Amino acid sequence: MALVYCDGGFYSDWKQVCLKEDLLNTIRDLGVKFYAAKSAGAPDPKCANNWQNAFFGAVPHNEIVASTLQGIMNNVKSQFHGHVPWAPTATCELGKWIQSFNTDETQMGVYLLGEVDKTAGLVFRLLPTSDEYTILHKCKGCGTNQSWKNGNNYYFVWNSKHYYCEDASKI
Repeated sequence: MALVYCDGGFYSDWKQVCLKEDLLNTIRDLGVKFYAAKSAGAPDPKCANNWQNAFFGAVPHNEIVASTLQGIMNNVKSQFHGHVPWAPTATCELGKWIQSFNTDETQMGVYLLGEVDKTAGLVFRLLPTSDEYTILHKCKGCGTNQSWKNGNNYYFVWNSKHYYCEDASKI
């Protein structure tokens, strides 16, 4: 997220699959300042409006990305872990800052609308009105859990109430 803040660009989780050729240029050509994925359906009561940090993009120094990063750093410094694993550093924090700007979603930027397809899994569309799937959230056969030896695991951090950075409160 810090790299997207500094230089602009896009972030995608490593298990995602792009289903549309030239997707990043297509999004860039829409001319929006911020682009994010949002799950369809009723808002998750555990997080703010189902926003996802699994795929997002922004111009350099975007206010939503800056505020989200600051919120994450404050959570790490204060050892805040929240009510669910993705509260302190992930989707809940991003959703909170998107909502705080009180911006009409159509003015904020275009966003991917996610839905569960019975055969494909969670998929996202380029525009909420589009019929075309653009991103498959989890590649087939690579699993949907976070069971890996190293790296960012929301459940490990949350269950242990221990951040990876031992001196985070001094940052």
